[in-house]
Parts: sequence; structure tokens; C-alpha cells
Amino acid sequence: RVSLLSRSQVWSILTFDKCTEGITMKKLALLITMMYAIIIGGEAFFKPRHHKNLPTYVPKTLDEVKNYLCERFEKGICIDTKPAKIIINKVFDFTGSEGMKEELGCYHRTMPAQCLKNGQMKLNVNNQCDGLVPTRVKY
Repeated sequence: RVSLLSRSQVWSILTFDKCTEGITMKKLALLITMMYAIIIGGEAFFKPRHHKNLPTYVPKTLDEVKNYLCERFEKGICIDTKPAKIIINKVFDFTGSEGMKEELGCYHRTMPAQCLKNGQMKLNVNNQCDGLVPTRVKY
């Protein structure tokens, strides 16, 4: 049996935080968990109609997830030519798995002073930070 959420329930989960001007990680994790429960809870929600004979993989590690998604990388681009079913049955935390980097960026918009410390940041791509409060962005 599959239980779907109403639009108002989803919206209440995704209600924007006035400081981050976006979805908080806690709310995003909750939504993903609920989506995962819906998918696992019943086949009617997602049932492949084609490709019944594709190889099926259930990754257990971050490296397995990466390898199943991409055969190889060329100049940083994923190259994959083999169709497959990849079943993700747990949360994989990629935080820090490819190292960390720090660059000059800025806060997303002009924000109230109390939000600057924890506000949403962005990288200075194509001079998008012109006129905005500068900061260092770690990712």
C-alpha cells in the first residue's frame, strides 16, 4: 500500500527558512526519508515497465555508488553506456568524500544582519557577487 502526501503536507516540509532563503538540510532529509518510505512501501509507486533484464546493483559503499553510476570519468565528466538498475536502500553521505575547497563567494542576497552568519552562500561565478556581501565559501 502506498500513501502519498498532499501538496500542503509537502509544502509545510519545504517551507523556506527566512535566513537561508531555501530548504534547510533537516527538512530536505525529512522529505527524502518520506519519499524513500513511499517508494519502499509499495511497488505501485514505482514499477519499471521496461528493461526487466538489466543488471541490478545494490551499492553498500560510496565507491560502489560512484562506480555503478559511471563506468569511467573523462576530464571530470561521467561516461556511462551500460544501462542498469541501481537500488539505493540507505543514505549515503558524500560530505567530504572528494575533499574540500574554499573560494571567494558571497551571501545569496542582501540579507538581514542576523542572517549573514548562517545565510545561504554562493560562489562568485560570472561576477554574480557584484554588490553582495563577500565571504569565503567552503565546499
